[in-house]
Formats: sequence, C-alpha cells, structure tokens
Amino acid sequence: MNFPSSLKFLTCCAVSLMTLTGIIPEIQAQPKPEIRFICGNGLDPQDNQYYPTTYALTERGKIAVVRWKYQWFGDPDVVLQGRCQTVASTFQFAYDQGNLNYITNDQDLNGQPRICGTSRFFGHCVTVLFGLRSSTDSLKVLSQIQQALKGHKVSLPSPRLMDKSQAYISLDMNQFFATAPVEPQ
Repeated sequence: MNFPSSLKFLTCCAVSLMTLTGIIPEIQAQPKPEIRFICGNGLDPQDNQYYPTTYALTERGKIAVVRWKYQWFGDPDVVLQGRCQTVASTFQFAYDQGNLNYITNDQDLNGQPRICGTSRFFGHCVTVLFGLRSSTDSLKVLSQIQQALKGHKVSLPSPRLMDKSQAYISLDMNQFFATAPVEPQ
C-alpha cells in the first residue's frame, strides 16, 4: 500500500466526516441585500415630467423600478399614486418572500393578464405584482418593463407554452438592482 496515497485518502475522509458532523461549519450563503420598496415622485428623464414611481432603496441608492405613467397599468380611473403605493408594498412582500428574483407575465384562471414575481428562472407566477386589463398584451407590457430596466439581459428561449399559448419571459431583478442607474436623492 502506498503510504502517501493512504494519507491523502484518510485526510479526505476526516475532512468529510468533520464537515458532516458540524466540526467544520458549512460555507454560509451570502445574506440577501436589504432592499426596501417605496413610492415617490420621480422625474422621467425622457420627457422631463414627474410621475409616481416605485423605487427600490438599495445599498447603492434609489433605483426607479416602475414609473406609473402608461395607460397599460390597469383601469384609467385608478389613481396612479395609489397604484404606486400598493405595488411598492406588493414588491416588498415578494422580495421578502424570495419571489422577486425574476419578473414574468402570466394569466389568471379567467384569462386576466398579470405581471408576477417568482423565485427562479422559468418559475411559475408566485406573487402577482399587478394585474392588467383583459385587452392588454402582458407580453408587450413585459417587453416595455424590460426596456424600462435599461436593456438588462432578458432570456428569450423558445416560448414555453402556457394556457392560451402565451410566451414566457423572465427578467433578472438581482442583476437589475446590482447595475441599474441610481437616481439622486
């Protein structure tokens, strides 16, 4: 028996045993960064107008997530400021539950389009972030959100068929929070 090989084997077994029994602690996952969602009034640099804006407050600063100016955000009679505040709370809940890693489009059982949060790439709708009018194309809305997120990578593999054969797109929100422009306080 080759002594150096046996020593390597025994060392490997000992380290494995110590890891399994807790003598050597496992490497802990990095804690999730603290992000808080709020609604505020924000200046849109494209048209130099102020709109209710859902912001993510991150370690890097204040990041605009949704500017509430488009008519595809549901019933036009809904006050945009109220919608902004409701969605900020919904985003916070989804983030705290780990369901804001990706944003996707979906339809409820009645065929009502919606924008959702999910925990994993190609995951199903877990938290409804906001609903849309039945006449609204949720895929188009998601594409507009993708553009609003400054063109961060969106994966477009062959469409995943769902009810009513709607395609599925995910946006990596963690990447967005790490790289999106920060607005002045």
